[in-house]
Amino acid sequence: MRNNKFTPQEDKYLCDNYLTIPAKRMSKILGRSESGARQRMKLLGLKVPQAIILKFKANSRFKKGDTPPNKGVKMIEWMKPEMIERIKKTQFKKGNAPHNTKYDGAERICKDGYIEIRIRKGKYVHKHRHEWEKVNGLIPEGLILVCRTENKLNSHPDNWELITRVENMNRNSGPLKLSDTMVATYLAASSRKVDKGLKNEILKNHPELIKTKRTYLKLNRKIKEYGTK
Repeated sequence: MRNNKFTPQEDKYLCDNYLTIPAKRMSKILGRSESGARQRMKLLGLKVPQAIILKFKANSRFKKGDTPPNKGVKMIEWMKPEMIERIKKTQFKKGNAPHNTKYDGAERICKDGYIEIRIRKGKYVHKHRHEWEKVNGLIPEGLILVCRTENKLNSHPDNWELITRVENMNRNSGPLKLSDTMVATYLAASSRKVDKGLKNEILKNHPELIKTKRTYLKLNRKIKEYGTK
């Protein structure tokens, strides 16, 4: 049985090479386990600087233009015949689909919270749109489907309605009558954060700023409205 204690010669090898040879490779050269070599380096106080660790990692990566070591080598040249026959049972056969391949009609939830349905390989569409068009035909250009309720997962056509982009913009742009508080919030907002002190100061002492900003917001909405016609 081999003595697990590191010899002075092995300690010297670690000390001489830990900054130029990765621990994994040194352990193989010494015939030791990687964990054993690392533990011995720790006991010897040999700490590899982070910059050298990153260099080791970079050197170990497969680089563009490198030739794989097994390129052009046939399986029979490096594997025993009985092993080849054994793995044939589990090899992926040409034309077979992976076990997790989805079928037409399969559903999933997209990041926006809508149900998507597969209509063919690699092609998913919103289910509510798919179901609506089966009943009502293609959606005319310039119109969009919006949910009548808060439940976007209900894909039944009755839960969706066609509106213009202008109508959708108005629905999502807040109250049409801009209150002083809302306008002051716009004025006091910076990087999506509202300065409450500044907001109160504007509400109390700067009605002219509120009036000017309200005019600007209404004008901007009108410009967007005409731009979508």
